Amino acid sequence: MLHRTALPVLVLVLSAGVALSAQDTTFEETVALEPGGRLSLDTTRGSVRLTSWDQPTVEIRARIEPPSGVDDDYARAAVEGTTIEVEASGRAVRIRSNFDDVPRRGLFRGMRSVPRVHYEIRAPRQVDLHLDIDRSDTTVRGFEGRLVFDLDRSDLDASDLTGEIVMDLDRGVLTASDLSGDIGLDLDRGQRAVLDGVRGTLHFDLDRTSMTMRDVQIDEDSRVEIDRGDLDVQLVDDQALTIDADMSRRADLSSDLPLTMHRTGRDFRGTINGGGPALRIDADRSEIRLQTNQ
Repeated sequence: MLHRTALPVLVLVLSAGVALSAQDTTFEETVALEPGGRLSLDTTRGSVRLTSWDQPTVEIRARIEPPSGVDDDYARAAVEGTTIEVEASGRAVRIRSNFDDVPRRGLFRGMRSVPRVHYEIRAPRQVDLHLDIDRSDTTVRGFEGRLVFDLDRSDLDASDLTGEIVMDLDRGVLTASDLSGDIGLDLDRGQRAVLDGVRGTLHFDLDRTSMTMRDVQIDEDSRVEIDRGDLDVQLVDDQALTIDADMSRRADLSSDLPLTMHRTGRDFRGTINGGGPALRIDADRSEIRLQTNQ
C-alpha cells in the first residue's frame, strides 16, 4: 500500500499558527514490520537518525525543511511538492523521499532546489536493512541482521550492529563502534574512519581513506586493501594472527607486537602469538601499524 503525504493540507494547517516564512512541515506514520523483515530508505539532502526498539513496527517522522536561497513562494511550492512515500506489507517497508513535483526555476526552468528531509525512524532490532543515502549525515544504532549502507557525500555514525554488515561510503567520514559479524567496508575518498570494538571477519577496501581501529578481534581469515591512506590497528591483547602483507615501494608495515616476521623484498609473512586466522594486507602509498590495546 502506498501512502503519500497530503502536504498542501498540512501546510495550510501549520501556517495558521506560524509566520509564512516558517514553512517546515512534518510527516508522521507508523506501519507494521515483523522482526527480520526488510526496511529500505532512499533519500537525499537532509539527515537520518535510525534506532531500534522492541516493537514490530516502524515509526517514521520526517521533517521537511524548505531549500535555502529561494524566495518564500518557491520555498512553499518546494515543500508542497515534496512527498514521503511509504510502502508497507508487514514483511517489508520501503521509505522514499520523492521530489518529482518540486517545481523547476531559473531563466530556462532548468533548476530545481529541493527541500532537506530530516528523518527520525525507529524499527525492530532484527531487520534486513538497506539504506541508499545521498548528502544526508546518518546515525544508526542497535540493529542485527543483514545491514547494507550505500552512502554518498554523507557521514555515518554507527554503533551496536551485528550480522552481515556492508558499508559503501563515497566521500564520507565513518565513525563506528561495537560491530560484530561479517564486516565489509568500501570507503572511497573518505579522508578518515574510526572504529572501536570490532569482532569478526573483515573485508576492507580503503581508497584515499585513513583508518584507526581499536579493540579489534579477528575470528576468521580477513583482508584489508588500502591505497593512499594510513591504517592503525590495535588488536585485543591475546589475538593470534598470521600476517600476509604485500607492500608497494611507497608503503610500509610496522608492529609493536611480538611478531615473528619473514621479509622478502616488499612482502611480509609472519605470525602473532603463534599464528591464527590469516590477515591479508595489500597496501600502496600507505603506512600500516599493528599494535595491542595495552
